[in-house]
Amino acid sequence: MALLESSIDIPIQQNYRSIILEKGTKRKYIHKSKTDEKPNTISEQDNQQTNQQRYDQRISELRNQYGGTDKEQDDRYYLIYRLEKNREDNLFQEIMQPLVDLYRQEQDNNTLIERVNDAIINSVNYTKIGQQESNNKASDLKVKKQQITCGLIDLSLMNEDNLCVIDFDINKKLPIEEIDKIRQSIIDNMLLSNVGLVKTAHGGLHAYCNRNYYLLSSNRNIKVITRDNFDIDIFAQMSRYKIDNGKETNELVQNSIVAPYTTIIETKNNVRQILKYESINDWDNASHLASLRQILDQWNVDIEMSYQDYVQQQQDRKYEVQIDNDGNIDKMNDELASACVDGLRDLDVHNYP
Repeated sequence: MALLESSIDIPIQQNYRSIILEKGTKRKYIHKSKTDEKPNTISEQDNQQTNQQRYDQRISELRNQYGGTDKEQDDRYYLIYRLEKNREDNLFQEIMQPLVDLYRQEQDNNTLIERVNDAIINSVNYTKIGQQESNNKASDLKVKKQQITCGLIDLSLMNEDNLCVIDFDINKKLPIEEIDKIRQSIIDNMLLSNVGLVKTAHGGLHAYCNRNYYLLSSNRNIKVITRDNFDIDIFAQMSRYKIDNGKETNELVQNSIVAPYTTIIETKNNVRQILKYESINDWDNASHLASLRQILDQWNVDIEMSYQDYVQQQQDRKYEVQIDNDGNIDKMNDELASACVDGLRDLDVHNYP
């Protein structure tokens, strides 16, 4: 009997296999009845209904608001229109927002070097000129013969659009001691501690932070703040692909920032100078970065576009037109468009010495 309790043996015979069934502890199975599922279903329905009620209440409150300037009234009517038109989409986004926030949180756990690793382009021969691999073997062989002197971070190659870089361009004509003093003052007084910092080739500063849905007017916002001793630019990924004939193409809008540890050489007064981009505060391992909004708020600066203007800008960008309040269309003529394209044809990287 002891043998039977521990196993069951089937003798080996022709056309049979030997099977041993080990006796083990019995598993307990809990059958979930349909009544057990009802509370969760009801709870989800209640939450969804509550979201809808809050949404409709917001529209109702806007409808019951009176007064204000003509522009304020127009903005209010437009907001009501957008809320009603996009009701289902907005409610869906509200439900999905916790998942989006969770994704952002997991993304923010990554270090800076992990976030930009796949977006680094090699720079060669001590310049800021980036070289990407291509399908042309002859071209790739030529690139390999050139000396790689670190790289550029192309924000358009990242698998996210949350990283943002604030560029403090300090006046290069100032004495080095004065430049160092201004840079340290910026770090101490204008920035939060949880930013990634890079000292630029001429003593300026790159501060890496998170955009966190802050609506900027373009990828490269030049001189958003101007002072006697420095200017401030802000770079982010707002538009990823180029537009051609009103349609989005597969061609990326190049949006490059010089990476830390990059070395460049420039000649000034017949003297060659070796300049470096240096990490200041363990840039590679920086994570959980401050938001752009936090930083700008402490400066009492607001450069964010309204959502209405942002939507209009995207429409203008696709259709290459500007529509004024009187319904007139101001389209860029071919001559001006060609001049703009020619002027930008050889554009490389901002902050070129």
